[in-house]
Amino acid sequence: MEEFINYMAIRNLEEAEEMYRPNRQRFPRNPMLELSETQFIKMFRLSNELFNYVVDRLEPYIRLQRRNSDLSTETKVLIALNFFATGSYQTNVGVNKYIDVCQSSVSVCIKEVVNAVTQQDIYNEWVHFSDTFEALRKTRQGFFEKHGFPGVVGCIDCTHVANDNNQEHLYINRKFYHSINVQLICDSDLKILNVNARFPDAYIWNQSAVQDVMRVMHTAGENDCFLLGDSGYPLRTWLLTPFAQVVDQSPEAHYNTIHKNTRVKIECCNGVLPISLSSQTSSPSLYP
Repeated sequence: MEEFINYMAIRNLEEAEEMYRPNRQRFPRNPMLELSETQFIKMFRLSNELFNYVVDRLEPYIRLQRRNSDLSTETKVLIALNFFATGSYQTNVGVNKYIDVCQSSVSVCIKEVVNAVTQQDIYNEWVHFSDTFEALRKTRQGFFEKHGFPGVVGCIDCTHVANDNNQEHLYINRKFYHSINVQLICDSDLKILNVNARFPDAYIWNQSAVQDVMRVMHTAGENDCFLLGDSGYPLRTWLLTPFAQVVDQSPEAHYNTIHKNTRVKIECCNGVLPISLSSQTSSPSLYP
């Protein structure tokens, strides 16, 4: 009993010392030096080479380091990448030994990096739905080689992403929390070709620029390129949906099977996005 009391007394003293320790500059460890390539990818989802490329591309849009205590661009990008990769709480990201900052700093860094990534020239470099048949040829080939479905240039679907908007009639979903309906189009490698997060409901498709691109291509005679969507989308000559009722072993049933096996790419794409994890919870906040 006496040993336990002594242990608790020492522990309380250590905690008090840590609580009242004078502020000091932190020196988080360098993950690029300490982690192997595999470990770095597991924690931040990018290779060292790709991480350096991202830092170089985003640096012109991120606030410069004016004081020694300011976070570097590299640290800000690491913080954002770790948050995106794990979908974790911001406090958990901050206490990572390779980051070591408070939750409020994590929040600021995430916002700053997101604003940089969504700059028009950077966004269009990474997320782009081609508007010519020649440019879509590689995408078509990828779907055909993997699934045997000719002419597919993308799979389309929506996913709900939680937000804090309090406009009940627009942003409350069927699970009774606030979210925005995000429409994604991906290729056979799960690369996102188009994102539309401007509208809260099914109105999103009617305002999609991709719809205009596909319509123009078919009007011009390029009739062998299609998007694949589920039954929630309207059937069009350039947007193929499954048959509602089919007979087993019929051509329609065979079509539905291939359609499902090909369109699963967009469901996989939604599944690997950290935002999808937060969108499925009844308490969607990622703050502590």
